[in-house]
Amino acid sequence: MDFGYSPRASELQGRMRSFMDEYVFPAEATYDRQLAEGTTRTPCRRSWPS
Repeated sequence: MDFGYSPRASELQGRMRSFMDEYVFPAEATYDRQLAEGTTRTPCRRSWPS
């Protein structure tokens, strides 16, 4: 039995890894700073009709 990932799953893993490396991991220092400052939450404005 082949328990390896399909080519599509391997492609998606690579894309996710690239996204994490480019956007998420570099932002962790900013998030840590904002968390320490208490500025991670901002009010959300509703932009859709009720």
